[in-house]
Amino acid sequence: LGASSLFAEQILERIAFSLGIDREDFYRLKSRSLCISSDLGHGFHPNFSDKYDLPNTPLLGKGAIVKWSANQKYATTSATAAMIEALAEKRGIALQKFASRSDIPSGSTVGPIMATNLGIATVDVGIACWAMHSARETIAAKDALALCELLKRSLEEPLE
Repeated sequence: LGASSLFAEQILERIAFSLGIDREDFYRLKSRSLCISSDLGHGFHPNFSDKYDLPNTPLLGKGAIVKWSANQKYATTSATAAMIEALAEKRGIALQKFASRSDIPSGSTVGPIMATNLGIATVDVGIACWAMHSARETIAAKDALALCELLKRSLEEPLE
Protein backbone atom coordinates (compact mmCIF):
# COMPACT_ATOMS: atom_id res chain seq x y z
CA LEU A 1 0.00 0.00 0.00
CA GLY A 2 1.04 3.57 -0.40
CA ALA A 3 -0.06 6.95 -1.69
CA SER A 4 -0.70 5.53 -5.17
CA SER A 5 -2.92 2.72 -3.90
CA LEU A 6 -6.69 2.78 -3.68
CA PHE A 7 -6.55 2.46 0.13
CA ALA A 8 -7.74 6.00 0.98
CA GLU A 9 -10.50 5.86 -1.65
CA GLN A 10 -11.73 2.51 -0.36
CA ILE A 11 -11.71 3.63 3.28
CA LEU A 12 -13.74 6.73 2.43
CA GLU A 13 -16.17 4.64 0.39
CA ARG A 14 -16.62 2.13 3.21
CA ILE A 15 -17.23 4.90 5.75
CA ALA A 16 -19.79 6.53 3.45
CA PHE A 17 -21.63 3.30 2.76
CA SER A 18 -21.69 2.37 6.45
CA LEU A 19 -23.40 5.71 7.10
CA GLY A 20 -26.08 4.94 4.53
CA ILE A 21 -24.67 7.21 1.83
CA ASP A 22 -25.31 5.73 -1.61
CA ARG A 23 -22.79 5.80 -4.46
CA GLU A 24 -24.25 8.90 -6.15
CA ASP A 25 -24.20 10.89 -2.91
CA PHE A 26 -20.67 9.62 -2.26
CA TYR A 27 -19.54 11.08 -5.60
CA ARG A 28 -21.29 14.35 -4.78
CA LEU A 29 -19.57 14.43 -1.40
CA LYS A 30 -16.18 13.90 -3.04
CA SER A 31 -16.84 16.71 -5.52
CA ARG A 32 -17.44 19.10 -2.60
CA SER A 33 -14.40 17.94 -0.61
CA LEU A 34 -10.81 19.08 -0.34
CA CYS A 35 -7.81 16.86 0.39
CA ILE A 36 -5.08 18.73 2.25
CA SER A 37 -1.58 17.31 1.91
CA SER A 38 0.69 18.79 4.57
CA ASP A 39 4.48 18.71 4.59
CA LEU A 40 7.53 20.94 4.93
CA GLY A 41 8.89 23.31 2.31
CA HIS A 42 12.38 24.73 1.84
CA GLY A 43 12.49 28.05 3.67
CA PHE A 44 14.90 30.76 2.59
CA HIS A 45 18.36 30.19 4.06
CA PRO A 46 20.73 33.16 3.71
CA ASN A 47 23.77 30.90 3.27
CA PHE A 48 22.25 29.43 0.09
CA SER A 49 20.42 32.41 -1.42
CA ASP A 50 21.33 31.38 -4.98
CA LYS A 51 19.13 28.26 -4.62
CA TYR A 52 15.85 30.17 -4.32
CA ASP A 53 13.34 31.96 -6.47
CA LEU A 54 13.12 34.85 -4.02
CA PRO A 55 9.57 36.11 -4.78
CA ASN A 56 8.25 32.57 -4.19
CA THR A 57 10.32 31.52 -1.21
CA PRO A 58 8.87 31.37 2.30
CA LEU A 59 10.62 32.87 5.28
CA LEU A 60 10.71 31.15 8.64
CA GLY A 61 8.41 32.86 11.11
CA LYS A 62 6.08 34.36 8.50
CA GLY A 63 3.30 31.77 8.51
CA ALA A 64 2.14 28.55 6.89
CA ILE A 65 2.78 27.97 3.19
CA VAL A 66 0.82 26.96 0.10
CA LYS A 67 3.07 24.92 -2.19
CA TRP A 68 3.10 25.35 -5.99
CA SER A 69 5.07 23.53 -8.67
CA ALA A 70 5.18 24.15 -12.42
CA ASN A 71 6.23 20.54 -12.96
CA GLN A 72 3.35 19.21 -10.81
CA LYS A 73 5.40 18.03 -7.83
CA TYR A 74 2.55 19.42 -5.73
CA ALA A 75 -1.19 18.96 -6.25
CA THR A 76 -2.13 22.59 -5.65
CA THR A 77 -4.31 24.19 -8.30
CA SER A 78 -5.51 27.77 -8.56
CA ALA A 79 -8.93 26.66 -7.26
CA THR A 80 -7.60 24.74 -4.24
CA ALA A 81 -5.09 27.48 -3.38
CA ALA A 82 -7.89 30.05 -3.53
CA MET A 83 -9.91 28.07 -0.97
CA ILE A 84 -7.01 27.92 1.50
CA GLU A 85 -5.98 31.52 0.88
CA ALA A 86 -9.55 32.76 1.44
CA LEU A 87 -9.80 30.83 4.71
CA ALA A 88 -6.44 32.16 5.92
CA GLU A 89 -7.40 35.72 5.03
CA LYS A 90 -10.82 35.42 6.67
CA ARG A 91 -9.30 34.11 9.92
CA GLY A 92 -6.15 36.28 9.92
CA ILE A 93 -3.83 33.29 9.57
CA ALA A 94 -0.41 34.15 8.15
CA LEU A 95 0.10 32.34 4.83
CA GLN A 96 2.94 32.44 2.29
CA LYS A 97 3.43 31.00 -1.18
CA PHE A 98 6.19 28.53 -1.99
CA ALA A 99 7.47 27.48 -5.39
CA SER A 100 10.89 25.95 -5.81
CA ARG A 101 13.02 26.90 -8.78
CA SER A 102 12.04 24.82 -11.79
CA ASP A 103 15.67 24.42 -12.88
CA ILE A 104 16.72 22.76 -9.60
CA PRO A 105 15.37 19.27 -8.81
CA SER A 106 13.26 19.13 -5.69
CA GLY A 107 11.16 16.64 -3.85
CA SER A 108 7.46 16.05 -4.01
CA THR A 109 4.65 15.16 -1.63
CA VAL A 110 2.03 12.45 -1.56
CA GLY A 111 -0.52 15.09 -2.62
CA PRO A 112 -0.37 14.63 -6.40
CA ILE A 113 -0.08 10.85 -6.05
CA MET A 114 -3.15 10.58 -3.81
CA ALA A 115 -5.13 13.08 -5.89
CA THR A 116 -4.77 10.86 -8.93
CA ASN A 117 -6.71 7.96 -7.40
CA LEU A 118 -8.80 9.81 -4.85
CA GLY A 119 -10.67 12.06 -7.25
CA ILE A 120 -10.80 14.87 -4.70
CA ALA A 121 -9.41 18.35 -5.30
CA THR A 122 -6.11 18.60 -3.43
CA VAL A 123 -3.87 21.34 -2.06
CA ASP A 124 -0.35 21.07 -0.67
CA VAL A 125 0.37 23.17 2.41
CA GLY A 126 3.01 23.15 5.12
CA ILE A 127 5.61 25.23 6.89
CA ALA A 128 9.04 26.50 5.94
CA CYS A 129 12.07 24.56 7.15
CA TRP A 130 15.85 24.82 7.00
CA ALA A 131 18.00 21.71 6.56
CA MET A 132 15.15 19.42 5.52
CA HIS A 133 15.89 15.71 6.05
CA SER A 134 18.85 16.41 8.31
CA ALA A 135 19.39 16.10 12.04
CA ARG A 136 19.26 19.90 12.19
CA GLU A 137 15.85 20.61 10.72
CA THR A 138 14.79 24.06 11.86
CA ILE A 139 11.30 25.58 11.84
CA ALA A 140 9.65 28.56 13.47
CA ALA A 141 7.21 27.51 16.18
CA LYS A 142 4.74 30.21 15.19
CA ASP A 143 4.60 28.77 11.65
CA ALA A 144 3.61 25.40 13.12
CA LEU A 145 0.90 27.13 15.14
CA ALA A 146 -0.34 28.96 12.03
CA LEU A 147 -0.54 25.65 10.14
CA CYS A 148 -2.41 24.00 13.03
CA GLU A 149 -4.91 26.85 13.07
CA LEU A 150 -5.34 26.65 9.29
CA LEU A 151 -5.95 22.89 9.40
CA LYS A 152 -8.31 23.21 12.37
CA ARG A 153 -10.35 25.92 10.65
CA SER A 154 -10.46 23.89 7.42
CA LEU A 155 -12.31 21.16 9.34
CA GLU A 156 -14.70 23.58 11.04
CA GLU A 157 -15.69 25.84 8.16
CA PRO A 158 -16.88 25.22 4.62
CA LEU A 159 -14.17 26.03 2.08
CA GLU A 160 -15.40 27.93 -0.93
